[in-house]
This record gives sequence, structure tokens and C-alpha cells, in this order.
Amino acid sequence: MTATATPRVEVELKATRTCYLSNEPPFYLVLHSRLCSSREQVTFLEDGFAGTRGYQPLNSNQVIQCFDDETGEQVHVVHQGIRPVFIDRGYIQFTTSTVRESYELPFVTSSLRPGRKYRLCFKPTTISHWPTCATDALDSLAGAASGSVSVSDIPSPPTPTIPWEAADGDDTIIFDTLSSQPSPPNVTVSLSAPSTYSLSKPYIFTLTFSTDAAHSITVHADRAWVKHTVGDIEVLDATSRAKLAPDLDVCRDDDDYSREAFMRIDGTFVEHRELDFKDSFWQEFEPKVGEEYILSHLGGTWWWSEDSVDEIMAYLEDKSSVGLAMTKRIKFAGAGEVKFRVVE
Repeated sequence: MTATATPRVEVELKATRTCYLSNEPPFYLVLHSRLCSSREQVTFLEDGFAGTRGYQPLNSNQVIQCFDDETGEQVHVVHQGIRPVFIDRGYIQFTTSTVRESYELPFVTSSLRPGRKYRLCFKPTTISHWPTCATDALDSLAGAASGSVSVSDIPSPPTPTIPWEAADGDDTIIFDTLSSQPSPPNVTVSLSAPSTYSLSKPYIFTLTFSTDAAHSITVHADRAWVKHTVGDIEVLDATSRAKLAPDLDVCRDDDDYSREAFMRIDGTFVEHRELDFKDSFWQEFEPKVGEEYILSHLGGTWWWSEDSVDEIMAYLEDKSSVGLAMTKRIKFAGAGEVKFRVVE
């Protein structure tokens, strides 16, 4: 006789890397849940009945716990409400945003201090739940006026309970706190390029990026992609200033971060680029001997961080990552133009 597996819920934790206590940009904690070994879908208690015994919601300090990583002091980042909220989807999202979606719960930062590291822990527990047949009754309660629902209105949760546990034992996430988002440093660019282009060899030019940042910074500049598609460079007709190349729309997955896309800048960074007009990318542009053209640099917008490339890549490769934190982007003007003449 084959033993029947006991139903359980596996939880995977994901969180933003840095929590800004100004709440801008918002911090997110996401719990992806997967119901295992259950013959039917069930509804769980996400929030509600604070101070009432017999009901365990997900939004509880007994379930989601936060500790100062240095002192071990527990702080409360979730506050259990009174009105019941039920959940039957595969994720739960907490946020510091003051404008929350209907499915989001508040992440409370009032007990957090700036410049600290905190540990978010998911404590193995059981969450009150109901079978599919109780869905209609629960929906009517969820839609009732605030304060009009009492414990006696809720169908009794069935037994046995369904345990919740962190998938693969990964029950902890560490995040940093800052008072507010730092202002982006200024970046300027200079362009150096030869005044002639020989059809017998590639056209090589230099961009020098300079920053006033007090410390080294890492920027996500799409360098490998830009260097290949020349997306921040244009070639213009020297007389009419009509754009001659490139004229392509290139799409890619913005979440596909590669190490080559990040650039570490300590004061200045010099980049030598090569344009090979014989490449198929430039198929719409055929430089003519004796004609003059303009190489124009368009400027750009960069994501940036004071973390090293190794630290950033380690975070992105961590399955608890919810992506790179939003930052106030570095925006800089183009480096100007250089006129060049085509020769044999």
C-alpha cells in the first residue's frame, strides 16, 4: 500500500536588495508559494483577525520575522490587520509603496534604522485555510464592510492543517537600509576621432567618460550591446545633416544582464571603439571617397551603483533577487561631433 504524501506549501523568498526608508523607490518582499501534494486548491488567510486566537494569517510577526543582523534585535515589518483577506494565488507581495495594488500588503519600515543590515526570515508554520467549497462564503466576507465581520462569520478551518516551509531550506534574506536614495553623480564625455577614414581599414575613435563621484561607481551601460550595434552613435551627412546610419531597431531582454554590460569607473574610463562600415550592420550606408561625414555621439542614461561588479553579479545570480534596485539614473549629454573625410 503506497503512502499518501502530506499536503504542504513551499515558499521561495525574494526581496529588493536595499530598503530606502524614504520609501522611494519602494522596497518589495515577494513570497512565491507552491501547494504540493494536495488534491484540490485551497484558500489561505493572508491577513486579518489581529489579536484573535485560532486563526493564523500569513501576515504575522510569527511567520515573517525581521532581525537586526548585528544585534539580533527583532523588529516588526508586517502588521496584522483586523479585516480578513484571503489568498488563492501563487505569490504574496509586500511593499513600502504608499500606493499599493489591491493584492499588495504593507511592509512597515518605522522600526528600521538607516545604514543597517537586516535579516528577513520565514518561520515554518501553518496558515489557516479552507477548501474550494468554502470559496463563495469567504468571498462574501472579504467584500463585507470593514468592521462588520467577526470570527463567528468565518467557516471553521479544516483539520489537519497544511504546513508552510521555505523551499530547500532557504528561509532568510539579508537587505540593507539607507535613509534615502543617493543623488547620481555627474558624467561628462569627450570624443576623439580621426579626421579621415580609409576604406582599407576600420574607423577607430575614443570616448572618455569622466565622473565627479567621490568613490568608484559601477554603471550598467550596455557597453557590449552598444559597441556591437553602435546605438549611441550616428553618422550624418556633413552638408544636410541627414542621418545616414544606423537605422535599425534592436530589441533584447532587459532582464538578461551580462557582466560585459557593467563598467567600473574610478574618476575616468577610456573606451576605444571601432566602426567597420563593411559590416552588414551598416548595409544602408556606403561611404564615398572624397565625401565628408559627421560622427555624432548622442549621450546616454545609465543605471549606477557604488557596489562592485562582482557584488552586483552575485546578487543577480542569487535566486532571492527581484532584480536590480531602481536608481535615479545618470543622464549625460553627448560628447559632440567630429567631421571626417573618406579616402582610399
